[in-house]
Amino acid sequence: MKGNWSIRPYRNGDEEHIRALFELVFDKHLPTARWQWHYRDNHTGLMAITLAEDETGGIVGQCALRPVRMKIGEEIHLGTLQLDSMIHPDFQRQGMFTRLSTHAYKAAAERGVQLVYSFPNRNSQYVYTHKLGRITLCDRIPLFAKILNVRNVLDRRIGNRRLLSLVAPVGQAATGILYALRRGKPSTDCRLEVVARFDEGVDRLWERASAPYGILVVRDREYLNWRYVENPTEEYTLLTAKRFEETVGYIVLKCESRFGLQMGFIVDMLTIPDEPAISGCLISKAVEHFGEKRMDLACCLMLEHVPYSQSLRSSGFLIVPERLFPQPLHLSVRRLSEKYTDEFVTDPRNWFITWGDHDMV
Repeated sequence: MKGNWSIRPYRNGDEEHIRALFELVFDKHLPTARWQWHYRDNHTGLMAITLAEDETGGIVGQCALRPVRMKIGEEIHLGTLQLDSMIHPDFQRQGMFTRLSTHAYKAAAERGVQLVYSFPNRNSQYVYTHKLGRITLCDRIPLFAKILNVRNVLDRRIGNRRLLSLVAPVGQAATGILYALRRGKPSTDCRLEVVARFDEGVDRLWERASAPYGILVVRDREYLNWRYVENPTEEYTLLTAKRFEETVGYIVLKCESRFGLQMGFIVDMLTIPDEPAISGCLISKAVEHFGEKRMDLACCLMLEHVPYSQSLRSSGFLIVPERLFPQPLHLSVRRLSEKYTDEFVTDPRNWFITWGDHDMV
């Protein structure tokens, strides 16, 4: 089906039509509370949704940007995550996605947004790269994983129950030996606390911990509490590491059933620089937490140049091979101003990314 359609910005009251389109396209429910949290109550106070409207006034397409404050170089600017892009099935293959995104990028640039990034799947990767001028930073962001329940993980790969009963005990013993050999020495001079909200100590941590990175979302208490505490549909466990009264690190955890397994996610973490024992301590506590919650697998998304990747390895995490990766995540970016060069913005070594920078965990 082809029809006339036009582009316009979001207007109050469009959310019900947007939610209906979401449910049609993705075949899942979008709670009102989550939409309001994501967009209306975004911690930056900015709404950045561009819509396609058909002749009857119906919403048939969307390009949504979630503005975030980002450290880019040595300054704080607005960046944005692109998400929830969708086209009504009757209006696909008409170039709507490209036109919506182009319009949204132009509007964002006029509001001072420096860059747009996202985690496209295979279907949208081509359009982002060839139609929208995106540059792929990573074809596959490394997924670190640690098996906690070998039998349940193997059950997803081995259909023969008798073979499974023979292999699983051997696998459990082998991973136990491997993890024992790789185990690091977590710090013992930090006090770990489960907290309900992040306090001003995290603001001071952010000032120190962000220094080594060129591009990352601002992780102060305003953002962290919005992202993890005020999220109306997801539950997280927040832990801080303190030395005396100083916050020297934090980690955010989530337990979820996915791909037929009980999975523990290290969603976000940050520590003061040059003290790997702190991240080791937090990761060890995360694994302990996941074990208590009877998770089958612990996982963490982390670029390999980031020091935490070594802490993960020391704690028994391994990079999941590409053939076993259930859903590869690309990372792509496009700068929207001339302030920074492509070379700087598209160099993955300048970036710090976690699951928390995505909306899927």
